[in-house]
Amino acid sequence: MIKKSHKKLYISLITFIAIYTSFSFIISERYIHNGNLDVNNNLYNKALINYDKAKILNPFNSNINVKMAQTYEKTKDDKNAIKEYKKAIFKKFDDIDLRTNIINLLLRNGQIAETAKYFLFTNKKIFENKNFSIAVSKALFIFGNKDKANNLLKNIDSLEASTQRSIFNYLDENYEEAKREIIKKTDIDNSYKKAIIKETENLEFYKVSVAESLNEINQPYFGQIILEKMLKDKKESRDVYLYLGNSYLIQNNIEKARENLEKAKEKDLIFGLTYYLLAQVNFRENKDTEGLLNLKQAKNYGFKNN
Repeated sequence: MIKKSHKKLYISLITFIAIYTSFSFIISERYIHNGNLDVNNNLYNKALINYDKAKILNPFNSNINVKMAQTYEKTKDDKNAIKEYKKAIFKKFDDIDLRTNIINLLLRNGQIAETAKYFLFTNKKIFENKNFSIAVSKALFIFGNKDKANNLLKNIDSLEASTQRSIFNYLDENYEEAKREIIKKTDIDNSYKKAIIKETENLEFYKVSVAESLNEINQPYFGQIILEKMLKDKKESRDVYLYLGNSYLIQNNIEKARENLEKAKEKDLIFGLTYYLLAQVNFRENKDTEGLLNLKQAKNYGFKNN
């Protein structure tokens, strides 16, 4: 039998926990609100501080991790964005949107093999989600399972799916089919569509333009495939090295980015964009002095960052 003194202590403890939990939730929500305001005002570092405070008070709220991940993405800090998405998924494993986001982010960062854990051995019903299927199709195509990649897209009628089908056809060198797929969706208006429908007799220029357009729509891994194949075919021009360097830069493969950009510079010592991209490499390596020098060279050679 519980003594009266122990019972009172127990009730007091429960009351304290209830009050503390309620108070923590209220304060946490206030920090989230402040973080949202900071994001709206482009104060991303301040927002991250507020979200982190909210997370300390309410560590089981996966939504805070998502907000932090999205904020890190805005600052181009994909490494920390991936960490926060992983934490959110650990707390809310069945969230399809979270899985879709991390697959796309891992792909963009060249972590292709890592994507598999977010779609293998999952309930088939999850593939009824269009955005998830599109994200998985990209990974499968890179893994070499092209038939399954295309099958995932077969019954999806959306602008994103049409763009992806076109890209897959282009990568398989079915150029006319790639054009037909993208043209039939008149609402598609992105740099990839503009590049692929542009008429030119210069096939090398055409391929480079399409590859760079893939960089611009956040699919640098496919741009990389095109450009590396061109190098194997001895198409070693400045632009092939330049945009391959950019593909690697977007994927945060800094060593490969620098290697290819230096080769682009060897091909043409007075092209401003090369120096601008080299500056971005320098800044990622915390070599600010070299970065500023390369920015100056970029400007000297006519590059303008709009």
